[in-house]
Amino acid sequence: MAEFLGIIYKMIFETLDDDDILDDHQFCLPGERASNILSDVTPSESVSERFELSSSQVISKGKKRTNHSDVWEFFDRKERKCHSCGIVFSKTSSNSTLSKHLRKCDKRYTQTTLSLARLSESDKEMSKKLLLNFIISSLSPFNLVENDDFIKYITFCDPRQVLPSRGSLMDSIDNIFKEEKEKKINELAANNSKFSLTCDGWTSLNSMPFFAITIHYVDSNYVLRDTVLSLSSFPHPHSALSISERIRMVCEEYGIQERIFCVTTDSAANMIKSIKLFNPNCNHFKCVAHILNLAAKIALKDFDKYIQKLRNIILSIRRSSSLTQKLQLSCDVCSVKNLKLVLDVETRWNSTFEMIKRALELKNPLLHVCSSHDTLESMNDTEWSIISMIAEILKPLKIVTEELSQSKFPTIGQAYSALIYLQQRWEPFKSDTNFSTTVNSIMEKIVSCFDTQSNFFLLSCILDPRIKTKHFSSSAPFRNLLDIGLEEYEDSNVENGFFGKPCTRKSFMDELNLTNDIKESEAYLLEPCCPSQVDILSWWKLNEPRFPRLSKMARDYFGAMSTSTASERTFSLSGRIITKIRSRITAENAEKSALLNIWNKN
Repeated sequence: MAEFLGIIYKMIFETLDDDDILDDHQFCLPGERASNILSDVTPSESVSERFELSSSQVISKGKKRTNHSDVWEFFDRKERKCHSCGIVFSKTSSNSTLSKHLRKCDKRYTQTTLSLARLSESDKEMSKKLLLNFIISSLSPFNLVENDDFIKYITFCDPRQVLPSRGSLMDSIDNIFKEEKEKKINELAANNSKFSLTCDGWTSLNSMPFFAITIHYVDSNYVLRDTVLSLSSFPHPHSALSISERIRMVCEEYGIQERIFCVTTDSAANMIKSIKLFNPNCNHFKCVAHILNLAAKIALKDFDKYIQKLRNIILSIRRSSSLTQKLQLSCDVCSVKNLKLVLDVETRWNSTFEMIKRALELKNPLLHVCSSHDTLESMNDTEWSIISMIAEILKPLKIVTEELSQSKFPTIGQAYSALIYLQQRWEPFKSDTNFSTTVNSIMEKIVSCFDTQSNFFLLSCILDPRIKTKHFSSSAPFRNLLDIGLEEYEDSNVENGFFGKPCTRKSFMDELNLTNDIKESEAYLLEPCCPSQVDILSWWKLNEPRFPRLSKMARDYFGAMSTSTASERTFSLSGRIITKIRSRITAENAEKSALLNIWNKN
């Protein structure tokens, strides 16, 4: 029997290879394997038959047997030597040990990289362009390509990628900027309408002065377009002459100096004078939003003591974490939505209204907090009533400012309507002795600013098919005004006005003297006004065959902006580029980053 078992043991060890013996999950003593095999032998089969049937199942328990592991593609099977680095492992080393080595073997990865196809020159250029687009659109700093973690991330994604240097990026941005600027020049040259500008100045975080110029126009498809032409450094002095020279220089760069219809700026004296120096025949308009902001300051000045008292309460609570927490608890007690207090900023439009509005929403929680703290001077019911009335006066100013500050649809035609709207909203206050003086002062300030530019605003109002002469008792004076405005459009390439293309064949109808002498302007004014929901540019596009000269006139007028908010938005974008972290960025690079960001979005 002992001799028989010896033969069986010898058969088992001759059958097993190194892998079967060394794998931990497959290892068992020879005697155990033999006993397992022999225990299932039936009288009808021999030991050798049973061994041939079961050996593969017993040896490869739990996993279907494969010819060899993938690890042997990188090692010499007999010597257990790594093909990449030449390290030799002992014959007792498992497949797991060899696999771990492969994951750490740098030379192995070098060989894998060499097996990948190299990037073509076109792929490298495209990769660089996409990286530039990412940096520009996300307003990231150019030294992103020098960040170690970013380099590791790119290398991990594709080891073939080699990031360009910071200097190479700057050179590429210069080339892209020139290309995009040339596209803008060609785009403006292809447009056949006049252009309007908005201008404003701004000082960055690092005390660098900038001057922004934006352009607005209605294209041939009656779509209002706008973009930024310049956001360049503007050193002192900021005189009227230097401003006019800067506007002229930018217009000459884009080839539009002879096609400027109007310029919208703030009410500063140097701005007003600069437009006269730039082009005496060009229409100049004071920003309506600035006018309304100045009017709002009149209202705030009359009730400054009440507003200052409320401001002090808000400041005290915002500066104290304990008072802020108690305000939150008071909101829960009073069943009021937990909102944060708003503090006004002198240079931000409507911010005082927002502060008062939020305080009124949190009135009961504020009273609860003030009553529990002697350091806070609470406001009585009379003061709260006055604060509430101030909010009602300021609310129409906010509504008008936000609507006229839009740049995606025409707003110049609504400027005169805004004046009518404010008069109607403030009419109830004129009978209140506490507020009548304030309301009258506000209206006088607004009307005085509108007087010097009333002709333009009247024509813009008349060209709005929703309004025409609705705001006026008689339309006769405005027909003459419209005819005067149409005089410069007499040379338009149109035939027979709004009646369309004439018939060339002769007829007896010609001898009956049936000619209708009605004017294009008169026909337009005789038609009823459109509903207020009508898109006015779409209306003019649809009616261009009927009113060819008026439609051309409407394109020029509705390209003008009633506010200079477009320039203000440009400064907001620039403030995200020139930050405390990027305070050393040059003015030239800041301008290119901002303009490319805006142009790409457009």
